[in-house]
Amino acid sequence: MAQKLSFQIVKAENPDISVIRNFINREFPYTNATNSFVESRLSSKNTFIFKLIRGKQIAGFVDLELKESEGWIIGLSVKKNYRNKGLGKILLEFSLEFFRNLNAKKAILWVKKNNANAKKLYLKSGFSSQGLLKKKIDNCIIEVLSLPLETNKRHGLQAA
Repeated sequence: MAQKLSFQIVKAENPDISVIRNFINREFPYTNATNSFVESRLSSKNTFIFKLIRGKQIAGFVDLELKESEGWIIGLSVKKNYRNKGLGKILLEFSLEFFRNLNAKKAILWVKKNNANAKKLYLKSGFSSQGLLKKKIDNCIIEVLSLPLETNKRHGLQAA
């Protein structure tokens, strides 16, 4: 019988700075994130970092930013040993609901064009391509994806 993963998603706090920094640098090495960078994102009123906790370990995180009426998914990642268990989808759905609650009109993210697993998740969740960035990041072509958000819908159901 398969064991069900139990987890929770909570806002990251100052004691999480070094773990989040290491996570960012492992998954997005071109950022060269520092403790002060993560601390500034945690303290900004328009940025939000959430951690996905399994037991006492951070199994994943998502870095969100609200820019006017657009919700930007700056980074979303799950540790390798927790992948292919649906946790990326859970973090993504959490992020979209979070943006809806802030009345964002659309969600936007950048993804490496060759990151097939991430693109599959985003496209299956309703995102569509808006084209390619003119510059490469980490020597990779970057695709811009977006998803219109309907604030009166929750988990695919119409609000009464």
